[in-house]
Amino acid sequence: MLTLFAFGCSAPQQNLPDEFDLGTTENGLYTNSYFNLEIPFDTTWSVQDKQDLNKLMEVGRELATGDDQELKAILKASQVNTAYLLTIFKYELGTAVAFNPSLMVIAENVNSFPGIKTGKDYLFHSKNLLKQSPMDYTFDKEIFERTIGESKFHVMEAKLN
Repeated sequence: MLTLFAFGCSAPQQNLPDEFDLGTTENGLYTNSYFNLEIPFDTTWSVQDKQDLNKLMEVGRELATGDDQELKAILKASQVNTAYLLTIFKYELGTAVAFNPSLMVIAENVNSFPGIKTGKDYLFHSKNLLKQSPMDYTFDKEIFERTIGESKFHVMEAKLN
C-alpha cells in the first residue's frame, strides 16, 4: 500500500467549506483544485468511488482495531478530520491475485496537533498506530520524500500481509 498524505485541509469532511474539493478522476488523471494537485495514473487500475471507499474504510477500521476499544475511539475521532481523496487498486477488489498494489491519497486536518510540522511527522505517528493494530503490517522502507509536479510529499510504504 502506497499512501500520500496532503496537508492543509481546513475543515472536516462531514462539514466541508464550499471551496473544498475532494477532486475528480477522469481518463487516468486525478485532479484536485483545492490542493492544486494532479496525479496521473494507469487507466487499467481500479478507481474506488466514494461508496466503495466508505465500505472499504469501515471494513479496514474493524480489521485494524480488532477488540481494542481505545484504538477504535482514536480512529473514529480521526474520521472527522480526514478526507479520502483518491484510492486506486491495480486489480479490482476481490480479484484472485496474491498481491494487489494500491495508492491512497488522503488529506487530514492536523491543526489540533501543533507538533506535526511535516508529512514525515504525521506518517511517523500513522506508522506507530498501524503497528499497534492486530493486522500484520510491514514497512520495508523508511518514510521518504517524493515530488509530484511541483509539490513535495512524504511517502510511507506499508505492506499488509
